[in-house]
Amino acid sequence: RKLFQGGLYDPNPPQTRLPKPAPTYSTGGRGGYVPGPYAP
Repeated sequence: RKLFQGGLYDPNPPQTRLPKPAPTYSTGGRGGYVPGPYAP
């Protein structure tokens, strides 16, 4: 339970939100390997 709450649940939500908005304003090319906050 500790691994799921502190390891899987934390990184999962942020990763799913980053790849989506990244290609939107990152022209898709950079959004492929660069997350939202890093692209801009």
